[in-house]
Amino acid sequence: MFENHLQIRPSPKLMESMRALGYTSDVAVADIVDNSLDAGASSIEIRGDVSDEPAWLWVSDNGQGMTLTQMVEALKLAAVSSVDARGENDLGRFGLGLKTASFSQCRRLTVISRRDGVTHGIRFDLDELRESDDWSVRRLEESDLGEVPGFQDFSKQEFGTLVCWQKLDRLMESRSSGAAGMGEVIAELRAHLGLTFHRLLAPEDHIRGRLSMVLNGRAVQPIDPFLRQNRAVEMTSPEAIKIGNDTIKVQAFTLPDSSLITGPDAERKDLRDGMYAAQGFYFYRNRRLISHGGWANLGGRRDSTKHSRILVDLPNSTDDQWQLDVMKNKVVPPASVRRQLARFYEVGSRKSGRIISYRGRRVSSPDVEYAWIPVTERGGFRYEPNIEHPVLDDALTDLSQTQRDKMVRALRHLGLLIPYGDIRRRMSIDDEVPAREHQDALVQHVLDVVATLELDLLSPETVGAVLQHIEPFAGRRDLEQIIARAAQAHR
Repeated sequence: MFENHLQIRPSPKLMESMRALGYTSDVAVADIVDNSLDAGASSIEIRGDVSDEPAWLWVSDNGQGMTLTQMVEALKLAAVSSVDARGENDLGRFGLGLKTASFSQCRRLTVISRRDGVTHGIRFDLDELRESDDWSVRRLEESDLGEVPGFQDFSKQEFGTLVCWQKLDRLMESRSSGAAGMGEVIAELRAHLGLTFHRLLAPEDHIRGRLSMVLNGRAVQPIDPFLRQNRAVEMTSPEAIKIGNDTIKVQAFTLPDSSLITGPDAERKDLRDGMYAAQGFYFYRNRRLISHGGWANLGGRRDSTKHSRILVDLPNSTDDQWQLDVMKNKVVPPASVRRQLARFYEVGSRKSGRIISYRGRRVSSPDVEYAWIPVTERGGFRYEPNIEHPVLDDALTDLSQTQRDKMVRALRHLGLLIPYGDIRRRMSIDDEVPAREHQDALVQHVLDVVATLELDLLSPETVGAVLQHIEPFAGRRDLEQIIARAAQAHR
């Protein structure tokens, strides 16, 4: 201690103030998972229950575990400096996550760790801290460990750490009471963890190996925002951008129209009415999703860019340059790379703009007969019915010339009455998407078109060859199945 310096110790009340950093429950749990991954865990289990008193939520892993000395260090505020060198796969940042994330949701934190068959437990209780007005935690006796939720199964492990939250005042705040409230927490967690750690749950390489994560008895499934298993997705090759001695990698993805997204993916909010909000940059730090959605002030969300998602891989050595915050859920691109990222925004805008949200078609597909055709005039555009569409053309053929001219005028008049303003409001502001025809309706539509065009004597293969050039069947991956169902219904 220097002679002219006075020591000012923080008050234990500081922990109460740090509860207001802004963590949500799912972000807080993800921060605890980061600690497990940094400890080398390949298996993580999370459980929450309100049937006991006090209610609890715990995270257990099979990582390397900690000695008592390491546990005490881990419970210190800022035990690791943000400027210290870290392993390239380290997900930590400020040395605050375990404490700030936990106390943002609960008032009692218990940490039990097992290493080389030796178990230690420490309890950090804000109510006890307030009463004692002293920076101290309670070391648990062996007889205390069995009372901690989750310990019975955890005790069978040779290595690992169990983090248990109790007195869940913030976690259960503003939620339904009892089991329903915990059900809401678990549902939000499942979606957040599946997205945040999707590249670790379904690894692209073998650096870490596949991560197993179980939430209330069910495996957490990876949620890929880029739909890389969908063949209709367009993607660029990864591009490297240098920042001093470091390298970030950027890859652009253009998602297809919702009509080409099928199966369980079709029910995902971010691929339907939430696609507009989900467009933009997806920033990853060591393959852990940090921030997603929006264009980092390089451009605004637009309907013409809503199919574009840009993957940006950051090494943890660039944290300071990207202004990564304590919660690890927000980054600010440095000036040195903003121009390069803006280029990806422009590329994404062009690619996404080619996807027409109506009927899942592209602007330039000359081989398809569309029901509506665009007309450009006086610097604007409009749509009018395509009189040459096979269905319309066949219907008009049986009319006299006078009747035909009258019907064409009526159809074109209808084209002038398309409510463009309401469509734009619904799709761009309300995030709605056009309702997709149910397959049953399309089966009936096939029967109607086959009858109208007198195709009923042709084979299903020939019918398919004709229909694949006619809207609304063009581009549908399930066209063969629809025709097969129509053929069966026609018998």
